[in-house]
Amino acid sequence: MFPEKINILGAEYRIVVFPYDDPDLHEEDRVGYCCPYTKKIIISDFEDWTDKTAAKEAQKQILRHEITHAFLFESGLGYNSNQSEAWAINEEMVDWISWKGPQLNEIWKEAGCV
Repeated sequence: MFPEKINILGAEYRIVVFPYDDPDLHEEDRVGYCCPYTKKIIISDFEDWTDKTAAKEAQKQILRHEITHAFLFESGLGYNSNQSEAWAINEEMVDWISWKGPQLNEIWKEAGCV
C-alpha cells in the first residue's frame, strides 16, 4: 500500500509496517514513530481493527504525522524545539510550514497517504 522508501529533504527513509500488537509499538502506547537515526518510519498495520476503511485512514494519518516528524528532524528543527515555549504556534514554525507545506504534500502524495 505504501512505498518502501521515501526521500525527505535528501534523506532516504524506510516505511515499515509492524503488526498492531507489536511490543515495540505498544511499549509506549503508540501506533507509529519516526527514528531520525535509523531513517525509519514505523506504523501499525491495524490488522485487529474490524473497520478496514477506518484502519486505512488511520494509517494514512499516522504516516503523515511521522513524515512531518522526519521533515522537522531533517530540517534541523526537531532537535531544538524544546528551546521555545509553544513552538508549534510560534511564527518561526508557522513560517517553516508555509515554506515546506508544498514539499510535505508531495511526499504525502508519493507515500499514498493523502
